[in-house]
Amino acid sequence: MWKEVDRQRRLLIEGKTVVWVSLEESWAVLDEFYEGIVRREDRHGDTPFEAAMLCLELGFYPPPELLMTIRHQYQIYTYSGGKVSIEKSLFGPPRRKAGNHAQRHGSHGKLIHMAIQMAAFLKEGHTKLQVTCPGKFGPLAT
Repeated sequence: MWKEVDRQRRLLIEGKTVVWVSLEESWAVLDEFYEGIVRREDRHGDTPFEAAMLCLELGFYPPPELLMTIRHQYQIYTYSGGKVSIEKSLFGPPRRKAGNHAQRHGSHGKLIHMAIQMAAFLKEGHTKLQVTCPGKFGPLAT
């Protein structure tokens, strides 16, 4: 999907339509305001959709090529007549034995949450054994 981002970027630079010219001019204003914080060439996330969501979560407008790529992927979904799922269109096909996008990222989120909890318990002075096996190696104060 990142190749599509590159293609959209080329189309924006060429400015063959009023929409592309407008988006590119708007980005120039935003880029000056952002002072280079949001770099167009950065690839944050596994997909352009994830990269755009990260920009939004951080309070930035995504670069126009990300938005145009998401639009393109959405068109693939709508024009497929039900043959392509929105998940496949935005995130690619499910990975074998890894589940769909939400399952993979939900599991990742749980691991991060567990790591944060572990760090908090260790900071309170508990041992790793107390944290992982509280009934066997002593109580945890929660």
